[in-house]
Amino acid sequence: MSRVMWPDHLLARSRLVRNIIGVMLEIFFMYGEDVEWQLRARQGGYRLVYCPHSKVWHKENASSGYKSPFVEYYGTRNSIWIVRRYYLWRLPVAVFFHLFRAGCRILTDKWQQAAAVLRGIFSGVTANSVL
Repeated sequence: MSRVMWPDHLLARSRLVRNIIGVMLEIFFMYGEDVEWQLRARQGGYRLVYCPHSKVWHKENASSGYKSPFVEYYGTRNSIWIVRRYYLWRLPVAVFFHLFRAGCRILTDKWQQAAAVLRGIFSGVTANSVL
């Protein structure tokens, strides 16, 4: 097993860990809830590891649609929430990154996706519920 910053999914969740760091926050709804939970685990003193020989089959965005406005909004909003909660000093960089993403969507005539990214930025920066 190897140490990692944060894996895509944390499969081994014991009752003891849940009692100490809590469950995944429902406010994240989709996209980022696992990363936030794992950051809390790291703050609680847990090491995150992965088994490089394990196999997982997962169809990307099977239920929500690849890069749909839905995915763009929640992915953007939640990533900004994570930055605000754990890396506040990086917030300007995160906002700039997502503004750049919105610009890329505009340049490729993906107006709905661009609008969703901009809404996600606004919601992520202005919401008080994650602090």
